[in-house]
Amino acid sequence: MKIKNWAFVIITAFILIVYGLISSPRDEITSMKNIISRELKTKNTVTIINTIVINDYRLTSYALKDADEYEKAGYVYFRINNSGNYELISLIDADNITEKVDNIFAYEFSELDENISSIIKEDYSVGKSSFIISNNSQLAKIERIIDNGEIQTKIIDNNPSITFFRDLEGENTEEYIFYDKKGSVIK
Repeated sequence: MKIKNWAFVIITAFILIVYGLISSPRDEITSMKNIISRELKTKNTVTIINTIVINDYRLTSYALKDADEYEKAGYVYFRINNSGNYELISLIDADNITEKVDNIFAYEFSELDENISSIIKEDYSVGKSSFIISNNSQLAKIERIIDNGEIQTKIIDNNPSITFFRDLEGENTEEYIFYDKKGSVIK
């Protein structure tokens, strides 16, 4: 009788463990954050901004935050291996980082297409992208004026902030204008 009880307990425990493993969702965001933190050797908070899925690859944009300030933005290429785990292929830093005004930085990524095509061996167009990182408590609005006359506006509700702009196709130039809470231009 005791052997049957032990067998029942062991089988029940095994079933519960297998059920728990199968039914628990994989936390992909946490996995990506941990890999990025390890690779950058940082204790700063990693914030995942966006992920683009390309077959078994992931192009993920991230920002690092230390206390109440953003420190950096970048991209990471991941590949999902046969076990379903993420493998880091490459970290991509900005092609250009510019301090536009006091404590507001523009991170420009213009060579993403070349990097993606070289890794996945396919032509894939992501286009250029820009991140505006603001640790300026007065920032309330960003206008991006493109040389064709188009104006794109982003409202900033709280700071520090990170704002994403996807660039248009072609060789466009752009200008950023930053406004404070009163509507005045920040210089």
